[in-house]
Amino acid sequence: MSLTAAPLIWVAAAGCAAAPPTDGPPPTETSRAPDAPADEEPSQPQALPEEPADGDPAQVRVPGIDVSSELLHLGVEEDGSAVVPEDHDLASWYDRSGRPGQTRPTVVLGHVDSADGPAVFHRLQELEEGDTVEIDDAAGDTASYSVTGVHTFPKDAFPTFEVFGATGEDVLRLVTCTGDFDPDERSYTDNLVVFAERSTGG
Repeated sequence: MSLTAAPLIWVAAAGCAAAPPTDGPPPTETSRAPDAPADEEPSQPQALPEEPADGDPAQVRVPGIDVSSELLHLGVEEDGSAVVPEDHDLASWYDRSGRPGQTRPTVVLGHVDSADGPAVFHRLQELEEGDTVEIDDAAGDTASYSVTGVHTFPKDAFPTFEVFGATGEDVLRLVTCTGDFDPDERSYTDNLVVFAERSTGG
């Protein structure tokens, strides 16, 4: 995936996960993701897929912070806008990112909280270098990743290429919100990104 082809995902919610576009002005809460190609059906990401492809990520497990979540498939609405995950207790795989075994990042997004309290990625900031993240695919195979870094970025300086761009290696990115919460905008100021790479033999 080239820099210019890197996708936009902008989730407008209290516990959002977001990535701005690669060029142009900073995104707003009404930012649009790229329109789906004319011959491609828009994703339907608000439920667990009934018959996912064998290689599709189906579950994320982060033992160090007690996370075990089935994965919604997060895509793009018919109007080109990014979808807001409806379930704060489940993480979402961005279905235009990579899959385990591919040489572009597998990107998993999750809310940090909601009006009801902590959400699925509430403790993501506690991860440290060397911690394990596991992705189970729909065929039942497990890919194990080791955390290489945990970084915070302002939303208007989100490192889109570093998160979504091809790396030549099998890597994983976990994304949530962090920083100060703006009650008027109902959004956090920053994003937290966990960078991880495939463990040897994982």
